[in-house]
Amino acid sequence: MDIDRDGVRRASDAEYANLTPLQVRADTHRRFSRRDDDVEAAVRDALTLTGAETVLDIGSGTGSFVQQLVEEGHTGRVIALDISHAAYLAARQVPGVEAIHASADDIPLPDGSVDVALSRHMLYHCSSPEAVVAECARVLTDDGVFVATVNHARTVPMIRHVIETELAALGLAVPEYTNWVTTATVAELVGRSFASVDVVRHDNELVFTEPGPLVRYATSLFTLYGADENPATRQLLVDRVTNRVEDWFGASTEPWLEPKGYSVCTARGVLPA
Repeated sequence: MDIDRDGVRRASDAEYANLTPLQVRADTHRRFSRRDDDVEAAVRDALTLTGAETVLDIGSGTGSFVQQLVEEGHTGRVIALDISHAAYLAARQVPGVEAIHASADDIPLPDGSVDVALSRHMLYHCSSPEAVVAECARVLTDDGVFVATVNHARTVPMIRHVIETELAALGLAVPEYTNWVTTATVAELVGRSFASVDVVRHDNELVFTEPGPLVRYATSLFTLYGADENPATRQLLVDRVTNRVEDWFGASTEPWLEPKGYSVCTARGVLPA
């Protein structure tokens, strides 16, 4: 196990060792969605915060959510937890935010110490989503709120198909896509730990009218396939995906429409462990 200078373990995988791909994906969804797509706003709407709550953001990523909370004047305790070392460091740079470098299935906080626990687009990266939800329930107060965001099953399928086809053409393994935590399954998962569960769908699509933004988005997904580890291989994949996308736009007068969507799951009423 690698240990960082603060004596806590580093993330074991490389997916979020660099936060740039995550930021590219967030920017793409914000700029190229057919309808406004602001996941953070959707989460805030689900919470209706007073400003005094203790908020735990699990899988804090770039730290944008907790930063916005602080900038909007949230006076309660704001905690950002992530197993990614880069994300942990990003959260540490936000004044007024407590950064914790730990795994979501072993949260180093006392029982009943948090009013709001957030799990935004991270449950499907966990080896045991059930354990993560149970941990969130443990640290919540009796009247606390848990909010999770999860994607629809097989979101952005066309872009993924291009990447996977080109990986196979290079003779590289295509990781099996086994995400089972989706819009269709999140209520049952969260309902194991909470009495009341509400799921709100957000259906949308990305609209690309030129190759550049689509290629940038596609390459930001390479980390999900482990394709960023070898620079030479990554460049070959960039070139092949770029050629596929440019050929498509050269043969079509229509925009590239990419189906996508996510859901906001809000839960209350912690069940006995």
